[in-house]
Amino acid sequence: MRVAEVAPILGVSRQRAYQLIYAGEIPHIRMGERCIRIPRGAFETWLVSLDERALNKLRTNEAPGGTAESSGQTFDGRDGPRDVEF
Repeated sequence: MRVAEVAPILGVSRQRAYQLIYAGEIPHIRMGERCIRIPRGAFETWLVSLDERALNKLRTNEAPGGTAESSGQTFDGRDGPRDVEF
């Protein structure tokens, strides 16, 4: 799955989905330097394992563990990873 497909499922922006990937929250695979894919099975398993409180924390810029996210990385669509069409 592409990041753009995962974001609406989680109810977050694409930028927030990239932040969660960089923080190691969303299971993903890097294909080269700029391409990120989320394996459907791993994503569905991860999503089912989240309870409602953890999902709400993802949506409000907190890590599921309860601490504020501190990765500091952002994605503005110009200078970060991009989805690559195959």
